[in-house]
Amino acid sequence: MACKLYALGYSTRPVLDNYSCSEIAKHLCLHPSTILYWVNQGWLKAKKRCVNCYQIKSRDLKQFFSNPPKPIRHRIAAIDPQVVKYLVG
Repeated sequence: MACKLYALGYSTRPVLDNYSCSEIAKHLCLHPSTILYWVNQGWLKAKKRCVNCYQIKSRDLKQFFSNPPKPIRHRIAAIDPQVVKYLVG
């Protein structure tokens, strides 16, 4: 059962630790293409689940927020810390 859920992109852990680009974008009040751009630039680590669907682990998101790339450092600093805490736990 756990293998099937993992193959479909779902987490089997009791705490949600995987997000899609659209889920992250919704919480950060950004367009999903912005998150997808970060993934395509290699700034945010993600696993491709289907053609336009990426799975981002909370630990990778935490690493991204703690050490953002230089070109968007000011944009990341402007994000509400409570939202970041909610996403990364």
